[in-house]
Amino acid sequence: MTSLVVFQEIVYLFERWARERKDRTLVQTGKKIVSEALTLMDEVYSPSRLEFTKALATYEPGKRDFNDLLIVEAMRSHSIQEILTADRDYEQFAGIMRVDPFELEARLRPN
Repeated sequence: MTSLVVFQEIVYLFERWARERKDRTLVQTGKKIVSEALTLMDEVYSPSRLEFTKALATYEPGKRDFNDLLIVEAMRSHSIQEILTADRDYEQFAGIMRVDPFELEARLRPN
């Protein structure tokens, strides 16, 4: 399961890379990744008004990313305690356990 906020961040990231590298094909790559990932997800959450309000109440520019706050509020609303992400910023949220995808892949890789 995931949140639409995660997919929005992926689209944004590929668009930013496309601008920085002057390579518009990266936008298409990002769209393809998100489209394919959507087919793999059993559940995709949209932020609720309450989750948005809670994230907004704790948001302070420069301290925490607003999208991270939205994702954490969605996790809390749905009693999700683990997040698969390379983003170490999630380690600062009480009750949230970050699982690094590279470490997980190494553990799952056959010997």
